[in-house]
Amino acid sequence: MDTFKVGRNKQNDIVFGNESISSFHLEVDFIDYDQYFIRDLNSTNGTFVNERRISKIQLVPSDRFRLGTFEVETQVFFEKVNHLVKKNKTDFRQEYIQLLNLFDQYQSRKNKILKPSLGSMLIRIIPGFVIILLLILFPNVIPANARYPLMTGIGLLAVMANFFGNSQIKKSEKLDLLKLEFEEKLVCPKCGYKMINQNITYWRGKSKCINEKCDAIYQ
Repeated sequence: MDTFKVGRNKQNDIVFGNESISSFHLEVDFIDYDQYFIRDLNSTNGTFVNERRISKIQLVPSDRFRLGTFEVETQVFFEKVNHLVKKNKTDFRQEYIQLLNLFDQYQSRKNKILKPSLGSMLIRIIPGFVIILLLILFPNVIPANARYPLMTGIGLLAVMANFFGNSQIKKSEKLDLLKLEFEEKLVCPKCGYKMINQNITYWRGKSKCINEKCDAIYQ
């Protein structure tokens, strides 16, 4: 559990300058990212949650929350607390496991987009296989001077089948949309370094963040 002080005095962890707020107004106990408990420190003008004066209570995102006459945006308050927690924290092993699970989803969907279609694979494989079989079983069927142009043509056919069969433009669009969906999620839980530029195999082998300014430990 992490505990932070809130009030008007600059020695607090979270400072609000409103005159109705006491110098040391309350404490907030961080249990987890969805569990925040606030405790009034005998403030002059009180702490109110949903217009009820409290001494201690669990604060949730839907609550209306004010210190004295100063109304605090609950979500912004949570973000300030979370920032302090991450700033002081170095052990992100639990968050890293969740990140790897999310990375698995991303990699699986990416591989599915990149996977060649069955039709294009058959077009690339079958003509070449047939020609090779003919050359082995019936070497005199195809004249020697026609073999090289024929094999070149089959190679070009394979390239064209790969291009048109997989619809490269649509594939690129899907990859861009997939990256857009995940790039803000696949980040270091402390410093926000984007992890999506390397693959999951790379990150499985990392024990800490590769950002030199970050001290997050992953495993």
